[in-house]
Amino acid sequence: MPSIETLQRAAEILERLSAGGKPDARTLADAPLAEAWATIRGEDLCQIAAAVATPPEVHGRLHLVPLLAIDRDKNWALVLDDRDIRWWVLGNPLPGASAPEDGADVLRLAAAWVRRQL
Repeated sequence: MPSIETLQRAAEILERLSAGGKPDARTLADAPLAEAWATIRGEDLCQIAAAVATPPEVHGRLHLVPLLAIDRDKNWALVLDDRDIRWWVLGNPLPGASAPEDGADVLRLAAAWVRRQL
């Protein structure tokens, strides 16, 4: 379970995203690349599965984590990974994966989930 501080930070970020905010270019420049990804809709929160490479790894390891926000057009996702909030740059989705969740729906579910956890 994430810490209260992590959940509070998530709530702040989700509020900014709901108001039209976006991650800045520098944040995304430092974010790991999530290749071969797919989203999974749950009843109260979406998840994302992806092969994520972080330096010094050349090949990514598979992650299945809560998905807090996503913008497929701008190729980014906000996830709860290892009990911390992280931005990912999205590479190619998994071939044959179902269509990813709508970004507004993902954000709405995540904001409600975070509020319940607080």
